[in-house]
Parts: sequence; C-alpha cells; structure tokens
Amino acid sequence: MRCKPEKEHKVEELIQIALASKEEPVEELNRKILSRWKEKSEMKGFAKGRMTAVVTAVCVLLMTVTVGAAARYLTAEQVAERSGDTEIAAAFRGEDAVEINETREAGDYRFTLMGMASGKALTQSNVLENIPELSGIYAAIAIERLDGRPIDEEEYSNMTFFISPLIQGLMPWQYNIASMNGGYSEEVVDGILYRLISCDDVIKFADRKLYLCISNTIFYETAAFDYNEVTGEIKENENYKGIHVLFDLPVDASKADPAAAEEYLKVLEDSWNYEEEKSEEDIKREESIQALYDLLSQGKEQEVLEDFVLMEEVTKTVHEEDGSFAYQFDDGQASHAILFDRSTFQNGKDYSVMESEDGNCYIILLTENSDQTVNIKAYKKIK
Repeated sequence: MRCKPEKEHKVEELIQIALASKEEPVEELNRKILSRWKEKSEMKGFAKGRMTAVVTAVCVLLMTVTVGAAARYLTAEQVAERSGDTEIAAAFRGEDAVEINETREAGDYRFTLMGMASGKALTQSNVLENIPELSGIYAAIAIERLDGRPIDEEEYSNMTFFISPLIQGLMPWQYNIASMNGGYSEEVVDGILYRLISCDDVIKFADRKLYLCISNTIFYETAAFDYNEVTGEIKENENYKGIHVLFDLPVDASKADPAAAEEYLKVLEDSWNYEEEKSEEDIKREESIQALYDLLSQGKEQEVLEDFVLMEEVTKTVHEEDGSFAYQFDDGQASHAILFDRSTFQNGKDYSVMESEDGNCYIILLTENSDQTVNIKAYKKIK
C-alpha cells in the first residue's frame, strides 16, 4: 500500500515536491500524490448521491454542441437535483448553464458530456479566502454500456473513473481536479451512471484550450494522455490500452482573464504549501493510527482486529492493473478509494489504516492469490 505514514510524506508535501519540478514526475510519485488525494478526499465525504461543497470557478459561457444525446437520459439539471444541493441545481437553470451533449466511446462504455454550469462557491478554502469572488463550475457526465446492458450494482462497485478539467500549458498531472479543490457525486439511475463534478476556475484560462479528461483510474494517468511541453497541448495517447477520453471544452475566449489567472495560480500554489496547525486531538488520532500500523507491520493482525468487525459486503477479489490494485468501498456515508502497489507487498500481504471525518476507523487487509488477483477485506472499528 502506498500510503503508510511511516514511509510516505503527507499529501501536501508530496504535491509540493511534484510542483518543484518542471518535468513530468516519475509514475511512482504521480500515483502517490493522486492516490493519497483520492483516499483523503473520499474520506472527507465525496459521497455517492450528494455533492461535497468545493471551491470553484467564475461565470462560464460555452457554445452549444449537440450530438443527439439519448432522450432517456436525465438532464444535467436533474443530475444536479439528485445530488441534493439546491444551489447546484439552480446553477443548471441559470443563464450561464449550457447544454453540450457531446459523446465519446471507449472500452465498453459511452461517455456523454451533458452540460456545464456556474454558481457561487459552496465552501471556504485557502483559495476562496484570498480570492473571494470565486464561484463554482460544474459538469454533468453520463456513462453507459455500449452493449445496452444496464450498469448493475456489482459492476458499479468495481468501476473507477478519473474525470477532470485540464488546461493547456499547465502540467496535467499537477493541475487537475485533485489539486484544484475538486469534488464529485455520482449515482446509477436506470442502468446509467451519472457523475457531477466540480472544480476551481478554468474559464479564466479561456484564451487557452480547455479539456475534460476521462480515464478508468483513480488518479490522473500520465500514460493515458500526451502533454506537449512546447505547445502545452494535451492529446489522447493512442498507444494506451485503458480508457482515455479527451473532450475539448468549447469556451468563449473573450472570457479569459490572464491577470486573474496568474493571481489564481499563485494563490493556489501557496495553498498547496499551507499547513494547518494540528490540535491535540488530531495528534492523538495520528498516534493511534500509527500504533495500528506498527502492530500490523509486526504481523499482529489478530491482536489488532479484536476491536474491529469485518464488513463482509465490501470484500472483493481485485485484478491487477499495471502492477497495482485499486480498491473502493462505500461505508454508507462516503466512498473510499485506495491504491495498493504490488512492490510494497510483504509475504503476499499489504494493509492500510484510514479514519473518516466522522471518526470511524477502518483497516483494509490485502492477501495475494496465485492467479495475479488479491482478496481485499475492510474492517470497521467497534466504537
């Protein structure tokens, strides 16, 4: 597992290391940063069916692109309404909301970028405190099977997609939904998966090409897309075997604001270096989690699990992808995601300890099988 505190820096430090380089980071560092973000963000409540409040962008004016979305789709407004946030739903009824309905096909799926909208920011953050006029930008995406079969619960539980805006000239492994205060909610309705994403301002950069990338990973996959260091353009890597979809976002170049964009980047990068002062409670919590890691590293699983109960419904057999195993589970309040690396296995085993914002503690145990799969079990602490 990549995210053991005794071996890894905290996510803010990893991001800072990556930002110090003008060259593409090694894949190991990229995975560490973004898998850590995913684990951290999911623990903070990016729950299925509701949008977590995030800081996002200035008003947007997009040209309409009609590619004949299926009539049976929900509308972008309906997707926003089902997220449970009335302000996002109102944004999709506003004058800046744009219906796009552009479709791409990849792997076994059809992806439709349904539309985008803007509205006021939903929470405070380091960026918002320094640029108070920031508002939110949202995009709704529909995902369905090409063969027409509905996405069922079992398939959904094993589906992984990374969906993010990208900006020409900004290194995509550093500037994406993971680093730009992003979030999402998602839900399967009538066999179609709908995802509603939110991210910091990208319309300030409307004098550049803007994109929306989709890959079947839990992080930005550098191998899926080619970044031209001279032009700053991003393209799909046709040699990549996994899903790699890139939409061009049609934006009005007159909406660009280079001065505001420069200010935003400065404030954003400063926020990556921000360290919140830890409370005594936070310190004790970290020490408690470290103690669990120490016991697990000593092979004392039985001793540790005496205070935990197995979550049988989220036990999974996971297949290997490029030397890694992606695991996701839903505890009823939020969705959690972890990336295990085969290189960190010890005697065919690996583990992770997580704590959610509501105080629940989880232990994730991985056991390697002989057929290049692993069994992964989640345990919840008994309060």
